[in-house]
Amino acid sequence: MNIITRMAEREGFTDTGCQIIDYIMYHDTELAQMTIGQLAKQTYTSNPTIIRLCRKLGMDGFREFKVRFAGDLEKYRQSKNDVDMDYPFRGNERPGDIMKNIGRLTKNTIDILYKDLDIDALTQAANIIGRSNRIYFCANGGGQNGYPGPPDQPGLQNRLHDCQYDILRPHLRPEGCGCGLQ
Repeated sequence: MNIITRMAEREGFTDTGCQIIDYIMYHDTELAQMTIGQLAKQTYTSNPTIIRLCRKLGMDGFREFKVRFAGDLEKYRQSKNDVDMDYPFRGNERPGDIMKNIGRLTKNTIDILYKDLDIDALTQAANIIGRSNRIYFCANGGGQNGYPGPPDQPGLQNRLHDCQYDILRPHLRPEGCGCGLQ
């Protein structure tokens, strides 16, 4: 059984041991840089108390515990890749965990996008854009939550939202290309 699971179960630990575990789990990223004395000070315990906890978890001392904890924590984080796209974090999560969840979500999105990419079509589009002297963009969508436009151009979002590809045709020149975004 890995250390993270054993610590989460809390079976067989004293109240003091559980308080130390709570501190370690909440400050998991800081633990690697801490000394045994710093952990004892932060948990209002002593070095021998920390050593007893490490031994109860099956380690000879604090250094071995830190190494094993870091390894098990990394394995746990890699296995916990079930970030809910609609709710990537909860209100009680720490900023570091929120950042990691958003990072995992971003990576998952990129992986999905990469699998769906048609490299030939993307290459062809890039070549057309690269040869063009002018590029015309027209977007459809965005809704009411879209960018309203700069103050000197009120209603830009509405013009983009209402834009249809036919609007581009009279403005296209042989040296340009049009890109429609949906």
